[in-house]
Amino acid sequence: MSKKTLGSMIWPFLRSLLVIGPLILMLAVNSEARVRRAGHHRGEGHYSQRGFALAVGFGSVGLDTELPGLTQERSGPGVVLGLSYGLSNSVTLFGTLTGSGFDDGRNHDWAADWSVGYADIGVKVSLVSGPHARTQPYVSAAIGGAVLSDEQGREYEGSALRLAGGIDHFISPHAIIFIEAGFWTGQFEQIHLGGRDYALIDEPELKFPRFSGHRERSGVCWFPEVFT
Repeated sequence: MSKKTLGSMIWPFLRSLLVIGPLILMLAVNSEARVRRAGHHRGEGHYSQRGFALAVGFGSVGLDTELPGLTQERSGPGVVLGLSYGLSNSVTLFGTLTGSGFDDGRNHDWAADWSVGYADIGVKVSLVSGPHARTQPYVSAAIGGAVLSDEQGREYEGSALRLAGGIDHFISPHAIIFIEAGFWTGQFEQIHLGGRDYALIDEPELKFPRFSGHRERSGVCWFPEVFT
């Protein structure tokens, strides 16, 4: 993945974070104050989603679009990094970075190798969230930006919506293992071809392809004691 591709993937995430950052900080401070007043704590038998957490995981990213060579869904392994803040035992705000790669499925020497990057921010709602609930199913929704590129220098950038469901399981009061499945959909809004950039807003006569696909991931989420 090129530096430009990586920058294009991260920028929508940072831009969104700058917009909602003050709100997240205000909610976090207010939530932390309520937690301290209520005397909540983590310990054996008490499992809480509150506070900051770091996540790392692996998964699979599928992509189906109208681009040549990708008219059938392709998928490949991916790596996921995440940061979240639990406003309560039920509601968590999160941001994730995902990177994956796959080929176009054609058995030729000139088959293209593709990489896809995705950055998003969203909200997760735990369906079972009592302080003694060690296993907690959840649903989540997120918006973000996606970048698809190949080894020939073509790049496609767009926005996407992701919906998912999963299960969190506390292996200790400070650590969760999770498994999640869902789908994403969106549209490419900017294309970089042959040294030129084409934007949807500037080239309305061009057909900018939509995309969709499956998303699965699993990993570990850790609540550092210094933040909880």
